[in-house]
This record gives sequence, C-alpha cells and structure tokens, in this order.
Amino acid sequence: MESVEKTTEVGATVEECFAVASGYEDYPKWAASVAKVDVLAREAGGLGKQVEFSVGAFGTTLDYTLEYEYDAPRQIRWKAVAGSVKALVGSYTFEAMGEGKTRVVYKLAIDPGFYIPRMVKQGSTKLIVSTALNELR
Repeated sequence: MESVEKTTEVGATVEECFAVASGYEDYPKWAASVAKVDVLAREAGGLGKQVEFSVGAFGTTLDYTLEYEYDAPRQIRWKAVAGSVKALVGSYTFEAMGEGKTRVVYKLAIDPGFYIPRMVKQGSTKLIVSTALNELR
C-alpha cells in the first residue's frame, strides 16, 4: 500500500483547522478532486461518523465510504469501510504553534485494488495529499 505523509503550517487555530477538515459537506468547494460527499451517519456531537465520497483519482472516479474517529480538536483518523478502493487509511493531526498558527500533518495510505503503474500511483497519491493540505489553507 502506497503511503505518504506531508506537513504544512496554516495561519489558523487548531480549532479552525479541525472545523474545516471535519466539514465534509464543504469538501467539493475547496478540494478540486472531490465531486460528491454524503454524510451517512453522525456521532452524537454532530461530527461525521461514516461519509461517502466520489473522488477523481488515478485517472478514474473512486467511490468509497470512510469511517471516522476523532480526538477533537487535535486529530481526525479514517479508514475505508466500503466502496471501490481495496484499502485506505489516513489522518489529519493539528498542533498549535502559537500566534494563531497550526502545524498540520496529513497521512494517507491507499491501495486502489487495481493495477496502476507505480509512477502514476505515486504521483496521484502525492497530488491527493497536496490537495488535502494546500487547499485546506
């Protein structure tokens, strides 16, 4: 399974970063590859527990459902529980840096379940991670 980790600094508080990253319905507005999002189940506090995505990746459209766990507002973790990917796990971690800045660490490991040339897979995985961080800003 290909895995990537990337870190960036964001000019927002940990709480603001957490709110954007857990606002799944808004992903199509800021994450260009996300075509559609449906929150299927929510936790008692209103955060998405199971969320269905339709995403353009690896030269095709992938439909999958992620199940989320939270350590609010410091971390969001997910894993695929259904859909067209064989395996997908990841996380956002938010660390306060002071003065309204946050260090964001994004981790993603994905096995789409079908053959993709290694160079294409690595490039697509890095693009997904870059989108998740750069467009989060």
